Amino acid sequence: MRPAEWWAQAPFHRWFARRWQRRGVDVDAPEARALVAQVERQGPSTSLELGDQRADPALRGSWYGPKRSRHLLKALWDAGHLMTHHRVGGRHAYDLPERVLPQGAGAADVADDEALHRLVVRRVQAAGLLRPAADGAVWSLPCPRAERDRIAARAIARGELVALDVEGTTYWTTPEALAALEEAPDSAAAPAREVRFLAPLDPLMWDRGGVARLFAFDYVWEVYKPQARRRWGYYVLPVLWGERFVARFDAKCQQGTLTILAWHWEPDISPARLPEGLAEALESAAGAFLGYLGATRLVLPRGLGREARRAWQRAAR
Repeated sequence: MRPAEWWAQAPFHRWFARRWQRRGVDVDAPEARALVAQVERQGPSTSLELGDQRADPALRGSWYGPKRSRHLLKALWDAGHLMTHHRVGGRHAYDLPERVLPQGAGAADVADDEALHRLVVRRVQAAGLLRPAADGAVWSLPCPRAERDRIAARAIARGELVALDVEGTTYWTTPEALAALEEAPDSAAAPAREVRFLAPLDPLMWDRGGVARLFAFDYVWEVYKPQARRRWGYYVLPVLWGERFVARFDAKCQQGTLTILAWHWEPDISPARLPEGLAEALESAAGAFLGYLGATRLVLPRGLGREARRAWQRAAR
């Protein structure tokens, strides 16, 4: 969400405030208001500089640690009373929204219906193409599905969204995305296809059921699975070549060395003989990836195939 549209987060802020209150943390309580006042006086400050630093035995083992002040700060952040100004060693440096946002971006008293309308449209814009039937976690909206469908129907009537039927499955998209698809050249006339390494949480990967239907690519992010239950690896990146997924790989980068722990080609890709143009596109993507990571050394796994191995090796030179 762009800073200028922060006003649309109002339903989220209210929803989180109610959620925290059910857990015994009230963002309007005197201790919470005291934290906000402290931030107002001090300016951007981390959790180590705010509130009571003593541990609460009742909170030991909690995701946010044993300090009640940290729970209060997270609740205030979720409720929109504080924002992240910057980070210090991974910690939020909290500040008041009016000192972080552009002037007027944090408009108050926005009607939920108006804000939810913007959230629904923005969610579809972010993904490009999104199924109404996608899991609730994919939509990530602070409203029931029936309300979302009502808002989406209104957005479709206004021309802000478009409903598509793709082989019997309904998707929502935006007029801009649809126009881009219609203007795209035919694959036979298209320029050389690029390889892209996608992050597991890239918007294209949000609706994994939709990805499976559109691309026949079954992707699972296994970072939260126990190691013994992982099929692909800890932090696996999908590999997109043009309009098709061709591989996925698990890697880590430490002290300037990129180690590819495992590389898995899709079943229709033979590592012994890659499709024409794939090796060259892979080399370009690998070079950009190494540069982004600042890696100067490379460790490759088995299973890549000769052409792909050479592409990575050339990229590392």
